[in-house]
Amino acid sequence: MPEKRERPDLLQLARDALRLARELERGLDGALGPDVPFGGQEYLLLRLVQQGHETPGELARELNAPAANVSRALQRLEALELLERSVDPNDHRRALLRLTPAGEATVDYARERVTAWLQELFARSSDVWLLGTQRRVARLLEQVAARPEPPSA
Repeated sequence: MPEKRERPDLLQLARDALRLARELERGLDGALGPDVPFGGQEYLLLRLVQQGHETPGELARELNAPAANVSRALQRLEALELLERSVDPNDHRRALLRLTPAGEATVDYARERVTAWLQELFARSSDVWLLGTQRRVARLLEQVAARPEPPSA
């Protein structure tokens, strides 16, 4: 007789995913340390700009974050003179973002700190396991993004 499979606790999965996200965010903040003038969320924004994402809308989509939150964070980064905003010459309604030289240097320094922390965090995990986990998380994100609307009350 086949063994009965245990059903996953989907609510527990959701709680664990949220807890993991909070722990990673706290860890990023800690890895950056007190000498870096921004936190993990701002670091992720700066890294995306460094990687070629050049509009606030792209950043909001990439992080699945509200545009207003991204805009406030970008204003803080501009005030720190790590980021510059200019008008897109092809579409005057769009803002283009780029790192300042100080922003490039700060992000490179921060990336070294974050990379060292992540390598230490996952030192006991094999590359095969990490790649498999990365693929499964990507599939979960796709499923959640294509989710059905919850029933209305």
